[in-house]
Amino acid sequence: MTNIKYIYLLSFVCLLLSCKQSGAPEQVYTPADTNAMPSVEVTNPSVRSFSSDQVITGSIMADQSVHLHSMEQGMLKSINVDIGDRVSKGQVIARLSNPVLSYELKSAEAKLMQSQSALKSAQASLTVNEASSNVAKSMYDKLMSVYEKSSGLTTMAEIENAKRDAQMSAANVELGKAQIGQAQSEISSSETMVSAIKDRLSMLNIRAPFSGVITGRFADPGAMIQNALSVNNAKPLVSLASVSPVRLTIPIPESDVSGISVGDDVNVTFPSLGGSDQSAKISRISNNLDQASKTMEVQVDIPNKDGKIRAGMYAKAEIKRSSTDEVLSLPLSAINMKKDAAFVYVVNDGVVQEIKLKKGLSSKDYFEVLNDNITAKSQVVTKGKSMIKDGTKVNAILK
Repeated sequence: MTNIKYIYLLSFVCLLLSCKQSGAPEQVYTPADTNAMPSVEVTNPSVRSFSSDQVITGSIMADQSVHLHSMEQGMLKSINVDIGDRVSKGQVIARLSNPVLSYELKSAEAKLMQSQSALKSAQASLTVNEASSNVAKSMYDKLMSVYEKSSGLTTMAEIENAKRDAQMSAANVELGKAQIGQAQSEISSSETMVSAIKDRLSMLNIRAPFSGVITGRFADPGAMIQNALSVNNAKPLVSLASVSPVRLTIPIPESDVSGISVGDDVNVTFPSLGGSDQSAKISRISNNLDQASKTMEVQVDIPNKDGKIRAGMYAKAEIKRSSTDEVLSLPLSAINMKKDAAFVYVVNDGVVQEIKLKKGLSSKDYFEVLNDNITAKSQVVTKGKSMIKDGTKVNAILK
């Protein structure tokens, strides 16, 4: 019985050995050829339509805001407003006093009166001199006529005296005219001086340049106020802001500025006002990127008749960006990032080229391509990007 078991066991071992020798040989793995070109999947840009609503947080600022200074020095006699007061354009906000200017005005007005009196005196003298000149010239002309007809009736001495009198009278006339001209010039100069001093005195009344709300008060009656035209860092009297309408400033990222236009619809939400919404449109675009944040300022004018919207508030702006039809698009998997800059790999004649990306609108899976150097026939790498770089030779497989 034991021998039979041994025979069966030996037969089973032989069967196993025969099966191994007659079966397929073992698979042998060899390392890949390091000189072989990598294969990458590429795709051609396709035509799609995009639309997007973008929500960005912005801040409210006054439509106009200014610190009011005095353009003339003086003592603050009275100030008629305080913080929170509403004022109208042209309203007197404060009054200054300057005794020196008042004295200069009186002196200039007195000089003007003197010049006017001198003019009247010169005009009267001219009238007398003109009459005397006419008489002297007439006498001279008569003597000359008599002398020419009968030289014995008059003498040359009489003629010479008459001629001298006529010349002196004519000279007095010209002198009178010059005196009138001088008096008129002095009057004009005095009038200019009086007008200038009155203008300076009018500057002692500080008026609102536009309607708005007083947001700050920095001086009290009795304070000496400096002339801001001649003194650097002169202290203002008040600050004034126009808050109807207000401006909402929105920082638009660089990647989105190409899709923003004046007139685009914006839905504005104010969280601090219970989430109330207002519909508006983009009013103006700076067309300039901030070098630090790489954003472009966009402004929206918002009505504020009830004054509930305050400068400094935050607001959420949902920009309704119009749908763009038939534009080139690529899948999001084609995007690569390097130092916060997006780029794609494009294969040209089997060689990889790195191209900085200009993106437009995006959807869940695709984005709008704005590059002029990417066409519908461009082969853009979507898979295998980790194996390549700019200048790599590849085997492009179009999917």
